[in-house]
Amino acid sequence: MFWSRKAGPGSARRGIRTSRTTTSTAQGVSAWIPVDPVPAAGCLEIVAGTHRGPWLLPRTFLLREAKWFPEGSLAEIPDIEADRDAFDIRRFDLEPGDAIFFDFLSVHGAPGFPFSGRRRVLSLRYLSTGAMHAPRAWHTSPPFDGLDAQLAQGAVMDHPLFPVVWPTAGNVS
Repeated sequence: MFWSRKAGPGSARRGIRTSRTTTSTAQGVSAWIPVDPVPAAGCLEIVAGTHRGPWLLPRTFLLREAKWFPEGSLAEIPDIEADRDAFDIRRFDLEPGDAIFFDFLSVHGAPGFPFSGRRRVLSLRYLSTGAMHAPRAWHTSPPFDGLDAQLAQGAVMDHPLFPVVWPTAGNVS
């Protein structure tokens, strides 16, 4: 669960990023589900079409460090804030229980919350059936501390942390 309080004076938009997973595939989606009303001006923003690639280098919010992939190994995220009109940015007025689903590779971010109250959001990740464990030397989002000791590299993500929510015809128990 993520939550944001009212943004203070001069607060900046939270970092634009791509997801950092612990799997061998980027085939998956994130769900962003508010539990409070969220006006479009305080909503998660998705840059449409960026999931098609290329993979972009995620950086830390404040120091802009490349902590998850080696510096220079992936294309840089363009400076979207410098020319927002050049991008197809999607955001919506949302009510509790509405949901935004987006591909792991989609460039996304959220502004500060410039309204009274708070923005509370449940964020879920769904993996494709072909996802395999790929231990990372960096912190993933969300983190899975100790998973490396329980799942070998290349193992199917068959673990209580990753329940099957939609079984395939041959995978029904």
